[in-house]
Amino acid sequence: RESDLFLLDSRTLWASEEGWLVFDITATSNHWVVNPRHNLGLQLCVETLDGQSINPKLAGLIGRHGPQNKQPFMVAFFKATEVHLRSTRSTGGKQRSQNRSKTPKNQEALRVANVA
Repeated sequence: RESDLFLLDSRTLWASEEGWLVFDITATSNHWVVNPRHNLGLQLCVETLDGQSINPKLAGLIGRHGPQNKQPFMVAFFKATEVHLRSTRSTGGKQRSQNRSKTPKNQEALRVANVA
């Protein structure tokens, strides 16, 4: 729905430019990791300088029906110390053993399992 959309980032480009388009969607991608059900995806809109919408293909952008080697994709880099993941835990049941120790390796494995 149009009402669910909000601007993440924008760029002004010239017709002669080629190469990667880089947009900062850090906050949104972090939100997706923590709340995957709220991932609305990304929508790329192309407008002229006077605000008229145009077809992205007319601007030279390749869509999902283009050649496989030119498909759009997103690259993300996450630092585990910056993305705080929370998961629901049971409040009842067994008590955690005081003698139980977690190695940093086990903690990292748990963190990766929650992200995936």
